[in-house]
Amino acid sequence: MENPNNFPVLSRTHNNILLITLNRASALNSLNLEMLGILSQITQEAEKSNSPIIFIGEGRAFCAGGDIVSIAKGDTSPEEFFGSEFTYFHYLSRLHTERIAIMDGIVMGGGVGLSMACSKRIATPKTLWAMPETAIGFTPDVGSTYFLNRINPPELGLYLALTGDRLSGVDCFLFGIADYYIENSIETVKNQLIQEDFATVLARHHTDPNPSNSKIMQNIQNIRYCFETHGNLEGILGKLNNLNNQWSTQVLEKLQEMCPLSLRIAYESFNRGRHMNYAECLIMEYNLVIQLTKHRNYNFKEAVTHKFINKAKGKPNWNPSSISEVGDSLTLSYFLNTEGPRLSLPRL
Repeated sequence: MENPNNFPVLSRTHNNILLITLNRASALNSLNLEMLGILSQITQEAEKSNSPIIFIGEGRAFCAGGDIVSIAKGDTSPEEFFGSEFTYFHYLSRLHTERIAIMDGIVMGGGVGLSMACSKRIATPKTLWAMPETAIGFTPDVGSTYFLNRINPPELGLYLALTGDRLSGVDCFLFGIADYYIENSIETVKNQLIQEDFATVLARHHTDPNPSNSKIMQNIQNIRYCFETHGNLEGILGKLNNLNNQWSTQVLEKLQEMCPLSLRIAYESFNRGRHMNYAECLIMEYNLVIQLTKHRNYNFKEAVTHKFINKAKGKPNWNPSSISEVGDSLTLSYFLNTEGPRLSLPRL
């Protein structure tokens, strides 16, 4: 008999509530095609029975993203992976039943996309939330061009898209990414959620965190000033340089480590996402990620090999090597070039 602990996704139903556990702890619960297939199947079964769903991760991560090493090595088709991932998130977001994501631990990339497709999100003291795609020759995806635009203030969304800065659970709650902040035992909360009314349990355990514990709140005025969303990337860099304080110096250093092409694409896609709905953003992002991971994938392969396979220090050998070398024509070509099939999202 197979050991269920070896299954990458575990599920059990109690009181008509489906508890889904991402169970690939050794890989920080990073999503792969097998997991997406299982998630799709069990979620469709839950929809038929109108079962509320709770998502949680095993170990120290909720979900650290997608299996980018497999994609970079050519073992996984980008079209198949991102098509499955984006379609599943879109499907999950449209369900009428309650979907709760317990964001305990690392929440990055695909983990952010999964949680944002849920109707409620719980942050904890262990939450570490980020969209770090510009650091790997990629671009913020999984619907981020939609939801990062709708963070209040939107300048914070642009800051997160470009810098990949990490948010704590306190930050997530204070800026509306999470609906609840819970310091109590997550195991206790999970067990109560599958036995009692959701609203009652969440109200019982929620605590309003102290804003003074938010590193983002301490710098929010600087972020609003420097990352003004109707300017341009050069304007952001200029304001950071002119501000010339400890925070701006650190942000400039971080941006200089990022892939210049990714920064241009992330900035352009963020601005376009301001005027799109969730599905339109996913379709735009799908075209971009296929370009970046298949047709013009030098930076992505270079970064994943450098950082995750060779585990080397320092920044990868980006091409182009500076923001000034990335012209508008090159940036826009990623939005105009639609090689291969486009993502088709079903009407639900």
